[in-house]
Amino acid sequence: NQAIKLRARKKFTDEGDVERIAGEEWIVRTVGAYLPGVDEEIVETLNAFILTDKKAIQLEATRTFVDVLGKERKAGEHWLVTIDDAETHIPDVYEKVIGEVNITTLNSRQYAIVLDPVDTETGQTRMGARELRKGETSFFLLPGERLESGIQAVHVLDSEEALLLRARELYEDSEEVRQPGDRWMI
Repeated sequence: NQAIKLRARKKFTDEGDVERIAGEEWIVRTVGAYLPGVDEEIVETLNAFILTDKKAIQLEATRTFVDVLGKERKAGEHWLVTIDDAETHIPDVYEKVIGEVNITTLNSRQYAIVLDPVDTETGQTRMGARELRKGETSFFLLPGERLESGIQAVHVLDSEEALLLRARELYEDSEEVRQPGDRWMI
């Protein structure tokens, strides 16, 4: 669960037959003792982040590169690494750790409205969109997503109560299509 970040002092070829240029940094993740060569200097020892089903880490690419999972990351791109990706994660040379992200859990009597949700098919943020998520469910808020008013309790109506609703945007329910501004009672 540790790695060593190295820097080349001058141009040379390392033990893995990789050409290194002066100032280049890389990470050695091999298990066991590592003796740096005369043209290498140890920058720091990196500790792995332990990921659980309730905790992920948010990363940012400092420049375009291919990560350890084999995915190309563009400079400035943000993403999450969860337990589904790996049990531990050691940040790469071009990865900056933004912070840890805790899971959001809703029970059967709760809901949340996610602002600017990420489209699961394309991976793109739908700016200005709102998405309803209702319990029971657990999810990580992806980079750019946020909750409108936090986790909210559902309204349970008595036989003598009703709710007056107003559509904020085009909405299609089981009865009809509601236009923005429409009001109805349930």
